[in-house]
Amino acid sequence: MIQTKQSNVDVNTLGDYMITYIVKDGSGNETRLSRGVKVVDRIAPTIEILGENPFQMNRFADFIEPGIRITDNYDGSDALRAAMIIETNLGNRNDTLWADL
Repeated sequence: MIQTKQSNVDVNTLGDYMITYIVKDGSGNETRLSRGVKVVDRIAPTIEILGENPFQMNRFADFIEPGIRITDNYDGSDALRAAMIIETNLGNRNDTLWADL
């Protein structure tokens, strides 16, 4: 007789789980073996640029960022962070600005 102990693997929740298998023969001899299961998220979040791309503006005008939309298959917006990297051809300046969304 082969018996599988009920597992509590929740495929919708990231984490480590253990499944235990139990095998008994007719004499009552028993063997147990466990399998670790790791539920992971391997899908990267997506970024959508809102507005024109490339964005054109008049010289000396105030720059107003049209925005981005970010989504993830698992994490909600409160857990996501986005970076805006400003690259310019006005020398060797490269700034990274992190913002909580």
